[in-house]
Amino acid sequence: MTAATGTATGAPAPMASDAGRRKLKTETAAVGKFAIIGVLATLTHAGVAATLLETGTLSAFPANLCGFLAAFGVSFSGHYFWSFAHLRRKGAVLKSMTRFLVIAVSGFLLNSTVLALWLGLTPWPDLIGLLFQSPSFPPSAFWGRGSGPFPMLPPNRNDRNGLPHMTASRAALWYGGLVCLLFALIPTLTFPNPPLDVVEGFAWGRELQLGYTKHPPMQAWLLELSYHLTGGHYFGGYWLSALCAALGYLMIWTLSKRLGLSGWQAFWAIALTSVTFYFTLPLPEFNPNILQIPVWAGMILLFHRALEKGHWLDWVALGALAAFGLYTKYFVLLLIGAIGLYTLVFGDARRHLASAGPWLAALVCAALLVPHILWLLDTDLLTFRYAASRSNPPESFLDHILNPLSFLAAQIGNHAGPFLVVLAGLGWTGVKTFRTTRRQSVQSLAAHGDRFLLWFAFVPLVVVLVSSAVSGNEFEHMWGTPMFVLSGIAAVRFLALPGSLPFPRRALAAAIAIQAIFLGVIFGQAVLEPYWKQKQTRMHYPGKAVAAELAAIWKSETGSDLAYVAGDMWSAAHITLYAPGRPSMFYLHDRDVSPWIDVADVQARGLMVVWRGDRQQPPSEFLRLYPGAVRDGHKVFAYQTPARSPTSPSTG
Repeated sequence: MTAATGTATGAPAPMASDAGRRKLKTETAAVGKFAIIGVLATLTHAGVAATLLETGTLSAFPANLCGFLAAFGVSFSGHYFWSFAHLRRKGAVLKSMTRFLVIAVSGFLLNSTVLALWLGLTPWPDLIGLLFQSPSFPPSAFWGRGSGPFPMLPPNRNDRNGLPHMTASRAALWYGGLVCLLFALIPTLTFPNPPLDVVEGFAWGRELQLGYTKHPPMQAWLLELSYHLTGGHYFGGYWLSALCAALGYLMIWTLSKRLGLSGWQAFWAIALTSVTFYFTLPLPEFNPNILQIPVWAGMILLFHRALEKGHWLDWVALGALAAFGLYTKYFVLLLIGAIGLYTLVFGDARRHLASAGPWLAALVCAALLVPHILWLLDTDLLTFRYAASRSNPPESFLDHILNPLSFLAAQIGNHAGPFLVVLAGLGWTGVKTFRTTRRQSVQSLAAHGDRFLLWFAFVPLVVVLVSSAVSGNEFEHMWGTPMFVLSGIAAVRFLALPGSLPFPRRALAAAIAIQAIFLGVIFGQAVLEPYWKQKQTRMHYPGKAVAAELAAIWKSETGSDLAYVAGDMWSAAHITLYAPGRPSMFYLHDRDVSPWIDVADVQARGLMVVWRGDRQQPPSEFLRLYPGAVRDGHKVFAYQTPARSPTSPSTG
């Protein structure tokens, strides 16, 4: 009996030993394969980047990005299909790629930081810096291996949310965070010159006034702050835009939950909002429209909290954010009006008028606006006068019909992304059964939730359309940017998403594809477009070179730094941004639109008049002041592009 027992208990030992040896062999082979793929990815990264740099095709940062993208393809394909093929789950390639991309981007941020330090702090060639930092990609992928893309892949289950084995909050964080990161990172690394609104904002912000010619001051203030925080660089504008989008997503998530939507419904509200046009291609151009995104979303959220809880702190925060919004753009008055009208129309909201909350919000907003109002009075309502001068009055009766229809059509077109995402998730099967599945999946919101959502999703649009129809004026299509922060929530609620989607993974893949397309367009505009476009864009304007040259000429002629520059917005603002000491911009040499300029100081220190183009005399507005002015010299500057450009700016 004893021997038999011993034999029985000891018999499985060889099997366990064999299994352990097989596992060890498999893991050892995986590590070896990982090393081989890592070396290949490193060589790919270094080879592509070095080739692009040494042939003069791209500068260091764009070349590094191209090398990273090539290495990512090699690394992911090699690890997924070879190194860790034994851990791969069927049908999970998209999830694997997403997780691996997150890890790879972390490594790319690391090597970009190393490259930036190399270029900024060492006198050695850019090529050595590229080769030095390239190996950081494979270690970052290995760091993620244990909990990263391959061992943790879930089975391909029928999951109604499209992201099995992940909480909704985590999915929203990863998706929103990665999208915002890429929309900031790609322009930072590839844009050789900031967009017009950003250049303009930096020029205004240098003066730190309570208002400016075109807009209230908040956008310019924040750009000026970013200039100092980044040590005198302009890329802070791209990160401000990304921050606005991120805050907008956070407000959308919070409001969705407060309205009674589930976590996954809140995720899809963010995903659908993120593929509206306003949250994609225009995002790198930080301007008052972009800055309004978190303002509108935050004000709607705070108003909902104030109505539900009645706490005075919510009303105070609402008033403060409303003032912030008015310091951003007066278009926020539309939302303030919608909030006030909602309070008056509905009894459950109107009862709050008997409390101190709404009046406290109005008092806080008014008190914070006093400095700006005084500035407006002191400048004879400069911002309003400028807006009136730029308005487009109707030319015929048809404008009362065509202009509002044009605005409406543009807003519908800007929602093509959400439409395509939903259509991808439905498929033909879902389209045929949509009514039934929607009826089965739809859930009612919390008390008055539908009314609240419909009001703030559509009333501002209706007001704009009616105003355009009555006045005949043409409203800028981009003014719609903050008006549709609730589009995703409305789509989720009234289309019963994601429950009505037979193919939620397809919908998610479509959202990711749309983001990838727009990110590719941004990258292509900066890096690839110059190779086939005959006329270069403002993105490639050599503003820094022009400013340095003109500042040096002034210094050699006068012995002092340039203090004032007069000209059109594009020409003068670049010199304010880039020239040493950042000279003040005397916009159009007109104190009426630049009231902060001290004319006596200008006469004492002098100013430079700049204009673009190949002409001997400045534009007419300057000839009135300097009738004998002629161009003193001429120089052509190459655009900031690796392609040979047939056109280059000249300065006078």
